[in-house]
Amino acid sequence: MLTALHEIWPRLAYGTVILGLAGALGVTWSRLWAVRAERDRERRGREEMEAYTRLDVRMMRNSDLAMLGRRVCGVIAARSAFRRVALLARDGEGPLYIAASEGLDSATVGMVERWLGRMREEERIRGGRWGEGVRIGAGSMVISLGSDERGSNSRAILVPVTTTGEHMAGALLVCADSVMQVRRRMADETVAGLEALAAKLGRAMESTESSDRSRRVERLAGKLVSSRSYPLKVVAANATRLRNGAAAPARMG
Repeated sequence: MLTALHEIWPRLAYGTVILGLAGALGVTWSRLWAVRAERDRERRGREEMEAYTRLDVRMMRNSDLAMLGRRVCGVIAARSAFRRVALLARDGEGPLYIAASEGLDSATVGMVERWLGRMREEERIRGGRWGEGVRIGAGSMVISLGSDERGSNSRAILVPVTTTGEHMAGALLVCADSVMQVRRRMADETVAGLEALAAKLGRAMESTESSDRSRRVERLAGKLVSSRSYPLKVVAANATRLRNGAAAPARMG
């Protein structure tokens, strides 16, 4: 009996040591993998922000928005966690529409357009205000686009594009079903880059609108000055009205 124990014990001890080493190696490998994954995520985040910083969003006029939108959506799809992207815009105080998109199939485009239709009706009922979705990030929200072909609820993240006066000039919309399965902190970090880009777009849209308005003022002033029937005080009045966003010219009394 003692002889048998003497023979078995070294084997048991050796096996225990091997199992212990394997467990330690497994824990170490798991930690190293987590550190590497975190570093990769941080690197991708930096590259995404750098791409948005380098992106030229200047427009000469509002008619350049479609071209800019395609460029913006392409960069987001290439650099972020989102592969299906749309830029929503509005003409003045009009309703939102899809100005450009990347990676959206016809079914998804239809879902977005139906959602926009529901929002127009909600704006009308609520006096220009929307019902809110689930908040995410600093000022974005998770919205439900409706059911897809498989009957699954399709979700998206709406990132408002606002001007300095808090006017919502448009929005970035990204399909987000996969992103919503991660932890909230990671989801917030994921949309941080989009919110920075949206702020940049808002400033560009506001600057373009201001430039367009100034050009309209200059053209109208030139026409009015060339007409002797309009004194300078009426020219000045019309210029002021246009700068303030008024469309109808002042008339002589």
